[in-house]
Amino acid sequence: MRKIETSQQQLTLALVSAVVVPQLGMGMIVPALPELATSLRLSTSLAQDTLIVYMVGYAISVLLAGWLADRFGPRRVQIGGLILAVFGACLAAQAHNILLLMVARFIQAVGGCAGTVTARLIVSREYVPQRRMPILTTLSSAIAITPCLAPLAGSALLPLVGWRGIFGMMALLTLMILVFFTFASRHLAAAPSNAVPLHRLGTIYRRNLRLPLFRLYALSICFAWMAWFVFVSCSSGPMQQQLGLTPQQYAALLSASAIGYVAGSMLARRMAIRRDIDLIIQWAAGIGAFGGALLVALNLILTPTSLTLMAPMLIILLSVGMVIPATQAGLLRSVTEDAGASSGLFFFLQMMAGATWAAISNLWQPMSVSLLAILIATPALLLPFLFNRMHARLRVSDKDFSG
Repeated sequence: MRKIETSQQQLTLALVSAVVVPQLGMGMIVPALPELATSLRLSTSLAQDTLIVYMVGYAISVLLAGWLADRFGPRRVQIGGLILAVFGACLAAQAHNILLLMVARFIQAVGGCAGTVTARLIVSREYVPQRRMPILTTLSSAIAITPCLAPLAGSALLPLVGWRGIFGMMALLTLMILVFFTFASRHLAAAPSNAVPLHRLGTIYRRNLRLPLFRLYALSICFAWMAWFVFVSCSSGPMQQQLGLTPQQYAALLSASAIGYVAGSMLARRMAIRRDIDLIIQWAAGIGAFGGALLVALNLILTPTSLTLMAPMLIILLSVGMVIPATQAGLLRSVTEDAGASSGLFFFLQMMAGATWAAISNLWQPMSVSLLAILIATPALLLPFLFNRMHARLRVSDKDFSG
């Protein structure tokens, strides 16, 4: 009995390790982007584009991971993904031009981000129903806390090993996670091959996109993620160059802002006990819109400072932290079949929305803090309008159907 319990504890820790790999891959390098740009003789905007490439790889990873896990089993897909992530990080550490660096970052993301889907599939298959919620909560908490720690780790390593050394440390950490995950999951049985045929994926995606609830939750998570990711991917230049922050100061502020995300996630879980998911998203959207309006007002009326940017960002990230778990819970409510492929599509839309908005935002160069504030606030201000409009249509449709 004790042996089984120890084995499950090891598996839980292995799953936690797997789900933090995507955030480590994204967050550790952010404070080093100006130095990376100088080293490779790039503009800051082009260095920031490597984060967008990483997010595109993230989107492809989650789209494929569910389908591959159904065919080969989530354990095999996770192990293969971590091997690919180690290779990508090593390649990035050796890159001497922007093309090779972008290819390396794409490979790192495609491999390392599979855990977003595979870990949850392992939980659904290996844990009894009454133990699933505590494990999923643990995974969500780990994902929420990692953005607080990753930039700090990167900024601490930067003076010691440079940006190449940060990628080397990513490779080492991912390799350690790979070894531990392989050991801790060794008792898992090979999953039967029950993947949806490749030619049916398009049918499943179209079916989901026609579901009003799926569209509602997908739109909500997309707009929340757009606000968060444009802040992470585009703030390095304005904050370090215009405001004169050191990489360590910038990383500290980036990490501190993630506290808002953690607080929002905790608040959403507490509210979910007594409140409907849609109401949580509606409140979160209103909070985000208030934060967005405050962000624009402070940075257009006053001289932009770290305080005028970061104080409203905490409010916006509180909203983001509420929206993301609530919409993921809504996904489970709206999709009752083909969970792997449906989850992959949902997360793909989220990541591609963030990557697309960041790519559009990065076209405006040089970027000022005031412009950054507008770009962050735009999706936050649009979300309550779009959500309430779609939700109202949904209620009307339900009434017509019941009538």
